[in-house]
Amino acid sequence: MNNKKILIVTDDFPPKSGGGAAIISSIHALSLKNIGYEVVVITTVEDKSEMGEFIENGIRIIRFYSKYDSRYRSYLSLYNPFLLSKVSKVFKKEKADIIHLHNIHYHISHHAISIARKYSRAVFMTIHDSMPFHYSKLFPDFPYKTHTKNYKVSVLRQLKDFRFRFNPFKNILIRYYLKIPNKIFAVSNALMNALNDNGIGNVEVIHNGIDILEWKLDNGEIEVFKVEHNLSHKKVIMFCGRLSRAKGGELMVKCMSEIIKIIPEAVLLIVGEKDKEALNMLKMAENLNIENKLVFSGKLGRNSIINAYGACDMVVVPSLCFDWFPTVNLEAMVMRKPIVATCFGGSSEIVQNNVNGYIVNPYNKDELVKSIIDILSDDIKSRNFGYEGYKKVINTFIIDRYIEKILYWYNKFI
Repeated sequence: MNNKKILIVTDDFPPKSGGGAAIISSIHALSLKNIGYEVVVITTVEDKSEMGEFIENGIRIIRFYSKYDSRYRSYLSLYNPFLLSKVSKVFKKEKADIIHLHNIHYHISHHAISIARKYSRAVFMTIHDSMPFHYSKLFPDFPYKTHTKNYKVSVLRQLKDFRFRFNPFKNILIRYYLKIPNKIFAVSNALMNALNDNGIGNVEVIHNGIDILEWKLDNGEIEVFKVEHNLSHKKVIMFCGRLSRAKGGELMVKCMSEIIKIIPEAVLLIVGEKDKEALNMLKMAENLNIENKLVFSGKLGRNSIINAYGACDMVVVPSLCFDWFPTVNLEAMVMRKPIVATCFGGSSEIVQNNVNGYIVNPYNKDELVKSIIDILSDDIKSRNFGYEGYKKVINTFIIDRYIEKILYWYNKFI
């Protein structure tokens, strides 16, 4: 047994949240626990009934309540007085050898990094997105070129885009806080370059990993899932994750009106919480008279997610924003599914064009539609892409490799 204690600190953590950063922080915590570390997770919830201390999968999880008007995020993301005193008490009490922070830009806030330095031997941070130098999802500049030479975000652009939410001290103070960790990890080379371009250094790339043993198909359960969602004898395109314009949700609805002209049996399986964005997608589909080509599964648990992947023919990741390293790519590949993914962000670091899928510019709708139709029309190519994707995952992106790289840096500083 390892006698070292590690605190994992993150705004979001499953099962209360199913976002990419939440899933990776959960994999991170569980993997460390399985190799003998004492692991404590500090996270937040927006429902008071969910706050408290719990034991889940052998890990102690402390959930603090935090909820506020998002208009104040550019200030409270720096210093959240409603939460930091509680976090500080836990840091002091636990006396952890290592505090590893993931996404903290909404609730826990960046000042927690300074507190972590006070109470632990080493501090690390994994950055999953552009929030340390921007205010929301980062979109490419027109004319949406596939290769970005510089990710520098100007003050003028932020002032123009975010107006009253603009905080002139936000990025300056975050750069100060990010000088504190012993090491910062970025989930892709694209994100590391973006951080560097915006004045954030000391960054190492550690791509996310996946536990392939958790992803086992049951053909009987998949058939049940198909029947329940009316997917039998259909060509199923899976769109999974946050159902937003930035992730390409509305774009995929528009694409479906073109795809079904060539492949009438095609349907779009939409996996995610049926929120306002989902209703917008449905309304657009109704206007295009293709609402019967959209299948909303709602938010799914882990077993049902596996069945959804098993039921689909391919997966799309058509993000219009810089999507730094979508977890969906890993999940699709471990399920041997071909992928059509965005050129913006880190997808091209895992999806090899014309090897295990296609990398496309989502602003070129015709290119996106053509790539999807090409895969759905060619069963042999689809199987080959799926097989090559699976090989790439087990050779490069398994969780053991991810943890091995994390531990290298842990051992370097403690």
